[in-house]
Amino acid sequence: MTTTFDSLACKDTLVEGGFSDRQAAVLAHAIWDLVTNRLATKDDLLALEQRIEAKFDLRLAQLKVELLMWIISLTVVQTTILGAMLKLLR
Repeated sequence: MTTTFDSLACKDTLVEGGFSDRQAAVLAHAIWDLVTNRLATKDDLLALEQRIEAKFDLRLAQLKVELLMWIISLTVVQTTILGAMLKLLR
């Protein structure tokens, strides 16, 4: 999505508001630079959101695998301890 900004209309509005012609031109140029080069567009924000969601989904999958590994490990340890205790009781 491209951002449209009418710097001439902005300059005219500033002149009508009391700025000198030169002040209005410089300020309109500064605003144009800000709008076109430094502000994020809706498309920029959407792309950022998609990248964050992708990283979140990947990290969530990694955490699920890690949790499953812990559960399996603890189950094995618990079973081993239970088996050793049953041997001692016989």
